[in-house]
Amino acid sequence: GIINPVVEHARTRTSYVVRDPYHNIAGLALYEPRDTPEHRTPNVAWLDVLAVQPRLRGMGVGRYLIDHLVEEAASAGARAIRLRARDDERVVRFYLNNGFEIEDDQYTPFMRRDIN
Repeated sequence: GIINPVVEHARTRTSYVVRDPYHNIAGLALYEPRDTPEHRTPNVAWLDVLAVQPRLRGMGVGRYLIDHLVEEAASAGARAIRLRARDDERVVRFYLNNGFEIEDDQYTPFMRRDIN
């Protein structure tokens, strides 16, 4: 099972670490809750990094992190989460399957998920 995430705050970014039952890092996410100096978009959270150990992909770790970030972003007043996805079909499909839409893919895909 997944152990509760470790939450760390560093300046404007928040990091979430999910550990496996042996306390090894299973996945992590770095996000900015909203309107930071790096991303001047009111009421939009930015997902900067989402990484899952390759051996644990497909086991729900990434989905768990996304769901947690959506809840946190909503409670911080964000109305959407944006990210720049790696130009990789598997990565883009993961985000599409988790409620994101492609906003712009001229160079690298920018994606967005609205929060209700």
